[in-house]
Amino acid sequence: MSVLGNSINLGLVALLVLAVAGTAGATVLYQDSASEIRQQNEAIRSDNARLTETLDETETALENARDRIDELEERLATRTEDVDQVATNLNRTERELNATRSLLADARERVDELADARNALESQVETLENERADLRDRVETLEADVEALEADLADREATIDDLEGQVDDLQDENADLEGQVDDLQDENADLTDRLDDLCADAENEGKSACSGY
Repeated sequence: MSVLGNSINLGLVALLVLAVAGTAGATVLYQDSASEIRQQNEAIRSDNARLTETLDETETALENARDRIDELEERLATRTEDVDQVATNLNRTERELNATRSLLADARERVDELADARNALESQVETLENERADLRDRVETLEADVEALEADLADREATIDDLEGQVDDLQDENADLEGQVDDLQDENADLTDRLDDLCADAENEGKSACSGY
């Protein structure tokens, strides 16, 4: 645009010069102006060629940029899908994490409950062990008492055996004595009968020998 403007201004100047200087001067000035205009036109053509080349390069670059934009938009869409998928996975992972945290909290609570139960059981075990130790001591004491009682019982049984032997002996002796008593009673009865007979005979004879009998 600046080159074209300069050409118009030079043309106006040339017309003014022609008007002032006359036909001869106008011809010389026109020739100079025409030469200058041709140079300017060559410059303009060169600029147009350069601009055309630049425009082609620009259009090529623009196409490349558009292709790049399309590629980037496609990649962006892919990345957007990836981000959505990652977000979905993240949400699922967060839900799983929350569920895991809830399970972990429940597990910790259960562990605390089991620890309390274990402590209670350990206390019970300790109590039972103490009771078992006391029972063991009691059993040992009772076993000693039983052994003492068994020894005493053995002594008493031996004494009973001796007493039973003595009873047997006494019973045998009593039986002998009862036999002797029976014999003495029989003998006494015989003697009484004989005495009665003698007394009867004496009375018959007029004697009073049995009066005190």
